[in-house]
Order: sequence, then C-alpha cells, then structure tokens
Amino acid sequence: MDRPKWFILYLIHIVAYGIPICLMLFLFLSNRSLFLDSLNLARNIVESSFWELSGPLHYQQSAPILFLFLSKFSITLFGVSEYALRLIPLISGILTLFFLGKAFKKSLHLKYVLLGVFWFGCNAIVLRYSTEFKQYITDAMVGLILIWLAQKMNQLTYKNVIQYGIIGAVCIWLSMPSVFILFGALIYFTSITKRNIKSMAPILLLSAWFSIHFILEYFLILDSAIESDHMKNFHASYFIQGRFWQVDSLQHDWGLLIGSLRMAVGKSGIALGVAMCLICMSLYQMITEKNKLGILYTFPILAAFGASAFGLYSLIERLLLFSLPLFLFLILSGVQYFEKLLSQKSWMLKYSTFVLLSIPFLVAFNQTQGIKYIIEPFEKEDNRSCLEHIHNHPTSSNPIICSQLAYPAYAYYTAYDKNYNYLKLGEGIPTNYGESIVDKASQTSQEQKQPIWVLLGHMNDKEISTIINGFDKVGTIKNSYRSNQSAAILFSTQ
Repeated sequence: MDRPKWFILYLIHIVAYGIPICLMLFLFLSNRSLFLDSLNLARNIVESSFWELSGPLHYQQSAPILFLFLSKFSITLFGVSEYALRLIPLISGILTLFFLGKAFKKSLHLKYVLLGVFWFGCNAIVLRYSTEFKQYITDAMVGLILIWLAQKMNQLTYKNVIQYGIIGAVCIWLSMPSVFILFGALIYFTSITKRNIKSMAPILLLSAWFSIHFILEYFLILDSAIESDHMKNFHASYFIQGRFWQVDSLQHDWGLLIGSLRMAVGKSGIALGVAMCLICMSLYQMITEKNKLGILYTFPILAAFGASAFGLYSLIERLLLFSLPLFLFLILSGVQYFEKLLSQKSWMLKYSTFVLLSIPFLVAFNQTQGIKYIIEPFEKEDNRSCLEHIHNHPTSSNPIICSQLAYPAYAYYTAYDKNYNYLKLGEGIPTNYGESIVDKASQTSQEQKQPIWVLLGHMNDKEISTIINGFDKVGTIKNSYRSNQSAAILFSTQ
C-alpha cells in the first residue's frame, strides 16, 4: 500500500474509533447525576462487603458477581464517587469497540468493519451505558470477546478447551447473557467438528463445565431475581407470550422483535424495513454458502427470545444491549452480500442502488446517534441538583419528605459520595408504596409547625405537575425547583 492510501486509511481508523471514544469520555466527564437503578446498585456496592455481594442484592437490584466485585474494587481504590462507579462501564465501552472490530474482521470487508465500529460507538444507548453505572455495556463487551475467541480458534483442541473454558467461566460471572453466547459457540464448534467421540469430547467437556457455572450462578443470583415480584410485574410486558394463534399475542411478540432491532436503526419504518431485508439476505447467504460463523451471531439472539418465552429473560432494551453488535453484523453482512450480487452489474446500477440504500442508513443513524449529546446535555434524572438547591436554601435543615423513588438519591448523595459530603440537609423521610406524598407532607408540616421540603424523583412532568397542584390545594408552596424528572418543593400548611 502506497503512503497516501496508508495515511487515508489511518485517518479513517482514527475517526471510526476516536469519535466514539471521545464521546464516551465527554459524557463520562460531564458527570451527570446517577439515575434510580444506578443509585440503588451503588448503595449495594457501598453498604455490602465482597462476601455479601455474592448473594442476592437489596433494593430490587441484580448484577453479575464479578461486575459487582470490580465496582467494589474501584470505589475501594478511588473512593466513593460517580466517577469511580462509572469507571468499569467506561473501560468496557472502549474495549467493546476494539473487540467489535476484531470480531467483524473475520467475515466483513474493512470498510464495513469500520462502519460497524463507528455506528455502534456513536449509538445513543451505547454512549449512555458506557457512562452509566450498570452492567449492560459489559454484556456487549463480553459477548464480543467470546465470539472473537471462537472465530480465532476455528476448532477445539484440549489446549483451546482450557483457554476457552477458563475465559468462558469468568465471563459467566461477569455477564448474565454470556451464557447465550457460550452455548452458541459450542454449537458452532460442534458444526465444524467431525462427529466422533474423540473430536466431540472437548465440546462435551466444555458444555458440562459451563453448565456447572451457570447453575451455580442461577441459584446464587438469578433465581431470586427472576422470582421477585419486581421482575414479574415490571418486566411482564417484555416477555415473549408465544401464543401465535392469538392476534394480540402475535402483535405483542412482533413488537418485541421490532423493538430489539430499533436499537440499531431507530423507529423509522423505511430503516426497519431495509434492515430486516438485509438481515434476511445475510441469513440466506450463510445458509446457502454454509457459513458456520453465522451461528455465533444468530443463536444468542434466538436463545434470548427463547428464554423470554419461558419468563427467564426480559427483552427490555437495556438487557438486549449485548445483541446490538450481533444485529449490526447481520445488517452489514447483508449489505456486503448485496454488494457482491451487484458486482457483475453496470456501474450505473451499482452506484445508484447504493445511493438509494444510503438514505435509510442516514435516517437510521440520525435517529440512533448520540453525537447530539455534545450540544444537548444528556440527563436522565437530576435529583442531585435538587438536593443542592435544598442545601443552598436557608431552610435546608428542615425535614425532607422523599417520594419512594427519590429516596435512593437522598441516601446516596448525603451519606456516601465523597464529592457531595458538603450537603447538610434535614432528615430524609421516605414515603411508603402507595402512600400519598401530599398527605404525608401536610401531616408532617402541621405536626412540626414549619415548612417541609419534598423531594420528587423518577417522575415525568405531568406527574410532578399533578403533585404540585395537590400541594396548592392544601397549603402554600414557598419555594420550588424542577430539573429532569425531579423536583424540590418547600411546602407549608401554615
């Protein structure tokens, strides 16, 4: 390759990898407030020992043990802060880009590999969970590592069994959906191995080894999470119903499938339609050309949907983040196959077709990209600024009635985070499930004969406005502050 072409290729690599990494670092350094699930997971990390983290968690949380251990190690090393908690997801997000590139290179041309890295890295959900204290981007990283290693090995020898066995066992404890990837890899190894006892022995050995680890993880962590009321109630609409003979059930399940694809291409009908056609073309090529690598990218998706049909895995978007690289691979593989079909056609047909194909891709990228966060600050919910507002008010020592979903922010920021230990606030009083916060604040204000602060969190604007109107009817609002699904209200009945 001559020097100018090498230099251009080098610049394209910098853009494909560099822009997503810069976006991740930008969001990480912007240090937005932790959202509800992150706050509750953080409370588990701070309040529990390493041993206690190996059992069921509190506050309706669930996470892989090794992810919890790494997070505990991070706050032990750097102190309790939002940065320390988000460090593991940030590292995972950056590493995911490189492992995605390594995994895709086995089957895709370099231009599609770089496009896939850029597309994935700029995706809004990827940027969010690369800078959010949750394990979902780690799931994507682990899945790509396992796929890359399986592709690299090509066949299982006893030496490979030890290597893949150790790495796979670690991954089970680091990522819950890794089991879908691992058993997909075992099916892939089976498909490329001669059917005799000697050749199949390593695969059977790995199957037993991974099953032992998964069973242990299931009874230590997953069983209590799956059987919890929160899992059954909150995630009820994200399970496959499987009643294909009923129209409502069929529409529900189809909606879940389309929802999983929307992570990659957005909500546009044209983008979704083109993406599904490209995936079908990719699958057709894999079947007709007997490309066994397709198993690594399709089985985990099918396994997740199968587990969902049995109520064992929710198909809510964040839990499917591990599948985003898999969908992207299938889409790009379809584009590559389409290019191959057009290679013998006239240049006019070839380039006009790709110009038309670029339209849904541009629509999809516009809907899914997170580059907008540079000028539109991303903030899921901002309880932290509400607490700071109370702190800066003369009545900051007055009691604070916290809505059930706002109390985790009060508990974390006032007691644990080293960067906010200056917050000197009154006693936080949580409301119980189903209890009226208006009634509780009114009763407390009357009993103590002083204004009472009310902290609201994880609510939309309509819900906050309804509560504010309720306070207007029974007393006086002396001060209020609202910011991104949160509010601080100084209320008095006097």
